[in-house]
Amino acid sequence: MALNTLRKVTSFSRRMGKGFNNPAKSFYAEYIEKYKISANELKNYNNLILEIGFGAGEHLLGLSNKYNDHMVIGAEPYLDGVVKVLKTITKYNISNLKLFPDDVNLLLTEEAKEKFNLIYILFPDPWPKTRHHKRRIINQNILTKVFNSLKDSGKLVIATDHLEYAEWIHNELEIFGKFKVARSHVLPHNYTPTKYHTKALKVGSEVNFFNCIK
Repeated sequence: MALNTLRKVTSFSRRMGKGFNNPAKSFYAEYIEKYKISANELKNYNNLILEIGFGAGEHLLGLSNKYNDHMVIGAEPYLDGVVKVLKTITKYNISNLKLFPDDVNLLLTEEAKEKFNLIYILFPDPWPKTRHHKRRIINQNILTKVFNSLKDSGKLVIATDHLEYAEWIHNELEIFGKFKVARSHVLPHNYTPTKYHTKALKVGSEVNFFNCIK
């Protein structure tokens, strides 16, 4: 993927930050081809876990450690976060972690049908202003693609500390109507707290988890 032809991703405000400097760009160019995955390559794996929007990668790296019999995939269009995880992968030679550094809609295609055991969307940007609600990643389009990409009895986990967004998510899941949904404040199994989760707890925000079974 040429950096000068990056696609805009609706649910993200930008693809690169100040941390994506020349050394980071060089590191990305050197290692991304080895560790990225395409939709077509999903057929090569039987046990798959996906995290959509992994940020700095705390939970994603935890998944690769706790599910060493799965291939874990992180989809993240923000390249500063991708480089952070790439550095950890190369440092520790992690063999069960692949990256998709682009819009997850390009991964959840027909090739992804009924491939994933678990999918996570943790602390997505709430886009709190009303005029920006159309940029929220939790919508009927992504729920349809996630549902189709999960195996039977597969699980989608969504987390947010933004109360209004939690109600939005609850409503979108009700409209979609195909998941068995349990809303909870209890940490999911094999969960590693993210930077955003830790920040939410420090300011006293309540975290809502939506556990959605296909």
